[in-house]
Amino acid sequence: MTPSHHLSGITDPKRIGLKRVLIAVFPSMVLLALRGWHPFLKGVYWLFHTINPLRKKESEQKKWYTLTGWKIVIVMMVVIFPFTGNKAGYEMPDDFSEDASQIAARKAVDWLNTTEYRDNMVCIGNYYFGELLDVDIYNRNRVLLMEAVKDDVVPSGTIILWDDYFAVSDKDLHLSDLDSTSYQFLKAFEGVDRDYQRQVQVYLKR
Repeated sequence: MTPSHHLSGITDPKRIGLKRVLIAVFPSMVLLALRGWHPFLKGVYWLFHTINPLRKKESEQKKWYTLTGWKIVIVMMVVIFPFTGNKAGYEMPDDFSEDASQIAARKAVDWLNTTEYRDNMVCIGNYYFGELLDVDIYNRNRVLLMEAVKDDVVPSGTIILWDDYFAVSDKDLHLSDLDSTSYQFLKAFEGVDRDYQRQVQVYLKR
């Protein structure tokens, strides 16, 4: 698995809101949020002691208790919020299990690894294939993206891993673009996750 699998999501404005991108940057977001709260906490502490001058004589221990209490509240908010059911949080248990497209992709790769085509160049639309195959999706000696089919630059012997979501929605590649004279159909796989069903079809460039 390579870090480059996530780069397209971080740099592409269309994908910056996807959970697979947010999960990668969330730790940094938490640290930045806590850093942003720091001036506010200092202001609260100053105001708290200014309103009541007697508080100025409190021990350093009580000062530590006050600041620590605020920090605990903020940390609890950060930790608990993702599990509150808010749309910006986690969807339980979906976000902690493979979805239908991932199940179909895994079935296709598991089958591919048992065939004579396992070391062939692959053409993908779903970047998750890169993780399953443990390849760098930017290595053009190993991986092509679906645009190559549109541009008709796919070398003979390339395996096409077409899926009915990412290949269609992101790459605008439909099954009708894989004509039988140029592409040989090998096998189809389905993934089912609750109410969702996805499909992966495997083709060989003639």
